[in-house]
Amino acid sequence: MQLQLLVPVLLQRSLLLIFCIALNSCQSHKANSGPSIEFTHIPPAAQGGRERVDTISGRVRNARPKQQIVIYAHSGQSWVQPWPDHPFIPIKADSTWSTETHLGFEYAAFLVEPDYHPLPRWM
Repeated sequence: MQLQLLVPVLLQRSLLLIFCIALNSCQSHKANSGPSIEFTHIPPAAQGGRERVDTISGRVRNARPKQQIVIYAHSGQSWVQPWPDHPFIPIKADSTWSTETHLGFEYAAFLVEPDYHPLPRWM
């Protein structure tokens, strides 16, 4: 008789454990995700130059207050955009950012703290 009672109890505990695991795996992990940068417009890949410019833009998720974007365009070397004396792109209230950039073959975006000092050339 004890064996007959033990099987339903084990079955109930097993089903409860499976239910808890399934419930936990369905939870959204976005609340714990770190910041991310998304590009919404990327200029065409082309040889850069002083006069060859276009707009680059995007959206940031989970940025902290006062963080900004730094963009590099790679064309031979990677140069901070839009100019070395103007390296920071502010993040707007709707979490978007946009700036003019010199053309390049690759573009990189970094989310930085207010006290960050970007190098004019990278790599």
